Amino acid sequence: MDFGQYLKLLGSNDLSEILEASAAYLSIAEGYETFSRPQVVNTLKSAMADKIAKADSLSSFGQLLRKGKIKRVGEGQFQLEAQSPYMLGEAAAG
Repeated sequence: MDFGQYLKLLGSNDLSEILEASAAYLSIAEGYETFSRPQVVNTLKSAMADKIAKADSLSSFGQLLRKGKIKRVGEGQFQLEAQSPYMLGEAAAG
């Protein structure tokens, strides 16, 4: 299942939800324990066909960090909070 199909299955609508779903997809379907901000944004763009402005995606990523939905685990590396509702979509992504 590609990320676009995963998004449709989850029904994510706003940009921060889509970014959080992108992080979950990288963790679950792609098997990354950690990921970079560019990986999350590029995954998002793969499904959104570049409809999202870079500044908007960076701002939303920052909001996810401030809300604790994504945590920094090293220089340029992040993890999605284990309690994210998008992590519960694990069976769907696999």
